[in-house]
Amino acid sequence: MVKQALLKMALGFAFILVDVRVGKINFDLVPDIIGYILFALAIRDLERRSECFAKARLFNLALIVVSIFTIARVGNTPSFIGPIGYLIGLAGLILKLLVVYYLLMGTKEMLVMAGNRVLAAEADRLWLYFLILSAAGILTIFIATVPVLSVLYNLALLILSIVLLVMITRFNMAAGDSI
Repeated sequence: MVKQALLKMALGFAFILVDVRVGKINFDLVPDIIGYILFALAIRDLERRSECFAKARLFNLALIVVSIFTIARVGNTPSFIGPIGYLIGLAGLILKLLVVYYLLMGTKEMLVMAGNRVLAAEADRLWLYFLILSAAGILTIFIATVPVLSVLYNLALLILSIVLLVMITRFNMAAGDSI
């Protein structure tokens, strides 16, 4: 059950880390909301094992609602232009950071309880990498004003997101084998 829940969590990360948008409407081919639903399914199975998962559940429910507004957007702007759009974007970012933090720390707690402190320490590194990647994503708003630089920057972010996804997936699979 734990291994399956951690697999769902890894699949959820695939949806939130990989952002592929197409067309003038900028439709997300890999919608984050699917990732948050997968997180909810994983949290349901893991909630009894760590209080961190209970905390993640509350923020994840709010994030599911907020993420509805990010499936389609015009250009690099939020779905709603103006202050409301930026507030929705900021709320989504803060909620995503909280959810990921509690998911990783909940997994870390399970690993510590299982006696695998070496793998547990990896959760802290993954959290730091996710935080740095999220901060780098914020810069996209400013870099979007230079088209060539914007394309290169977004390509670099996509590659780094995939690398982080592989790291998180390996971590979750190793955790599933260890717990």
